[in-house]
Amino acid sequence: MAGYQNETKRHFQTRQLDKDMAEAAEAAGHVTPAESHARMKAEGRGLIIVLALLFVLLCYLLGVFG
Repeated sequence: MAGYQNETKRHFQTRQLDKDMAEAAEAAGHVTPAESHARMKAEGRGLIIVLALLFVLLCYLLGVFG
């Protein structure tokens, strides 16, 4: 009788594992919406511009251009 209970328990554990794996695969496959992608690109460009300006300012303060 103990073996039967063990098989049943293993069966339900396997079913739960399959369900969890399917949910994880679905969550990993989400595509970024176009608006979000465009916003992230704009933020990236803004960050590059700010960093470039800070670099130029640092060079100016160190006398690189003089």
